[in-house]
Amino acid sequence: MRIVMEGGTGSALERHRVNQLALIAGIEAMGLELLVKKPAERLPTVTAVMIPDGLMTRRLRNQLLEEFNIEIGAGWTAEE
Repeated sequence: MRIVMEGGTGSALERHRVNQLALIAGIEAMGLELLVKKPAERLPTVTAVMIPDGLMTRRLRNQLLEEFNIEIGAGWTAEE
């Protein structure tokens, strides 16, 4: 909150937008697809990625969260 108050909400929104674009570039560079195809319909704070079948498991989600502070919602999967 302190950072938002010091820099203003415009600065915070711009930071989210810039980080979102960097994340999307990395995701696409890995050959992964985004769930939301139209850039204008994407939220800057949530990026939904289509993970190939069989790749995402609870163990991998836990590792991403613990090591990199990346939280991935599981949605529905039969592999749980």
